[in-house]
Amino acid sequence: MSTEARQRGAPRLRRKAGVRLSMLAVAAFVAGLAIANWPAVGDRAMELLVLLGQPRLEAMQAMEEPVVGPDGIARTDWLVFFEGDAPESERSGLLDRHESVRFVDETIFANGVVVSIPDSARAVVQAIRSSPAVWLMLKDRPFYLCH
Repeated sequence: MSTEARQRGAPRLRRKAGVRLSMLAVAAFVAGLAIANWPAVGDRAMELLVLLGQPRLEAMQAMEEPVVGPDGIARTDWLVFFEGDAPESERSGLLDRHESVRFVDETIFANGVVVSIPDSARAVVQAIRSSPAVWLMLKDRPFYLCH
């Protein structure tokens, strides 16, 4: 095929793609209008969205539940991020002060650890959070860190 023939076909292909994109935009606009203005259509659309989101919601709710260990105690994992200048002795001392806190694992961050705390020990969570050596403390839900 000659260069001239290829060049003549290129605008036609671009035109087809442009028409398809325009049709998609118009269809999305009409669907949005229908959802916004007609309650029956809006209710059906919301039912569909709820149906599509139900598995994710159930997974997130399961992730929120505390894990009951072999000792029968419900525990939740927490991410604890220490201040960058907090010495290692202060970090370990803070966690060792509370006997209910169990070390789980290091994180990929140099100043973070994962600990397990019983759900009944809310005062321990507050005590660790209020320490000047702690920068941030939140429940260990790694999927929430990037969203």
